[in-house]
Amino acid sequence: MANESASHRPCIVAVAGGKGGVGKTVLTGAIGLTLSKIGIKTILVDADLGGPNLHQVLGLTLPSSTLCDYFNNRVPHLNRLVERTIFPNLSLIFGSPHAIGLANIKFYLKNRLIRQLRYLKSDYIILDIGAGSAYNELDLFIQADLGIVVITPEPLAIQNGYHFIRHCLMRRMVRQFHDKPEIQEIIRANIDRGDTSIETTLTSISMKAREIANDDVHDDLETAIKCFQPHIIINMMEMKKDYYEGMAAIIAANDILGLQIEHLYHVHRDDWLRRSVNKGQLHEIFSKKDGAAYEIWKIVNQLFFDRELITPTFESAGTLANMATFQIEENEVICSVRCEKWEECAMRRGGIHVESKFI
Repeated sequence: MANESASHRPCIVAVAGGKGGVGKTVLTGAIGLTLSKIGIKTILVDADLGGPNLHQVLGLTLPSSTLCDYFNNRVPHLNRLVERTIFPNLSLIFGSPHAIGLANIKFYLKNRLIRQLRYLKSDYIILDIGAGSAYNELDLFIQADLGIVVITPEPLAIQNGYHFIRHCLMRRMVRQFHDKPEIQEIIRANIDRGDTSIETTLTSISMKAREIANDDVHDDLETAIKCFQPHIIINMMEMKKDYYEGMAAIIAANDILGLQIEHLYHVHRDDWLRRSVNKGQLHEIFSKKDGAAYEIWKIVNQLFFDRELITPTFESAGTLANMATFQIEENEVICSVRCEKWEECAMRRGGIHVESKFI
């Protein structure tokens, strides 16, 4: 997928997580390495403004100029920050772990960052966004062309991942209706509500908008919801139960927020991956025939290219013919706001035991 003309615009991908420690930085690096290995020009951007360490995962040292210099106007354009790495087709815009105050940058600076990213010469630009749901993370995520939320099977990680998606959707709608304060008031009134009953769904917000505005505003609100399509990767998965935990987040996002998330991508816990990361040699995961490298390859093919898995081309790559592909059985139920027992069930977890009861 090489650039075909000078007017080619790169696809901007944002990788985020509502909680730290879910492995988003490692997955960002691994996805970038996978793309570069098949000849796709890729730029990684360490946009974790509070604690950038993507370069360490890749075994790289800091250059003289980083993203800090861009935000402080010492570097006028992002193209001067693009550093080639030792890996073919892969470049990196470094973050600075020594910078103070970058965790709170102004909105116009974030807009300028995204705008200039679109003019860089690359096929894909992948942003490693910091953990949490502050405005920095939300604004960078909702402006990307493709968003990936990384979670792990732990209840807090799943809950925070869901809340990150919810905050992104709310932020997106607030920004879209910046000139309609009455609609903004309806949206903001629901942002801090902790109740997860049916009355707090985005459909109900849409109905309230129709009551005080015209049908066009209602339709715009519905479109804003439908156009927001984040993807979820559950990382460090070990058993089938873990997959159900991730599905709970998807069902909550679809039922409560009105989204249409169809797939849950997964990466198993992999000791070889962990050792490679600890050595600062993430590329070593591709020396094994199976494990996380193969699963990430599969995610790249399905998520980025919307195609069936093809034979990997990286060294010593193999297949995982027996790798489990988890699916929800027809007679199994996961906690859903649309369950007829929802209001009566104290735990609200349906027919499958999931730890994330109070998403």
